[in-house]
Amino acid sequence: MFSRIDTKFLIQLRNLFNELTGFFITFIDPYGNFIISEVGKRKFCSYLRKLKLNNLCDNSNTFWVKKAVKSKKPFIYKCPFGLTEIVVPIIVENKCIGCVVTGQVRTKNDSFTIPSDVTLLSQEYIMLKKMYNEVPILSCQTINAAKNFINHIINYIFEVDFES
Repeated sequence: MFSRIDTKFLIQLRNLFNELTGFFITFIDPYGNFIISEVGKRKFCSYLRKLKLNNLCDNSNTFWVKKAVKSKKPFIYKCPFGLTEIVVPIIVENKCIGCVVTGQVRTKNDSFTIPSDVTLLSQEYIMLKKMYNEVPILSCQTINAAKNFINHIINYIFEVDFES
């Protein structure tokens, strides 16, 4: 389905959305594969990758993508380390052809968490906590507005593109 979509347009949309909102955005097919290169992770997330803990993040994203694909509804959720993320299904002709995943932000109510099965050295913990505290804090209203905006604009773009 995504073969009909101009990936350069998606990359441009991703970059502009990040510039405007501070949200990182990527496009994923219904099976969890990235449609465009995954660029723009927060320093916090990049450090998790360096510590080889990104599998927890990937599993969380896969869970929420599957849930959005199945229900055809957008969700706001917390990553295993306490950041807020959004997943929005892309619906064309009543079929979910993929999802938009965005976020990596905090709300004032979010807190840094370490999953119980994760062991960190003290300097790793200190560095992660420092990087977590550098992640932008947005209001719940802003996050919900971003979810609604993405849901409407992305689905409109795909609907119009598939009609032509």
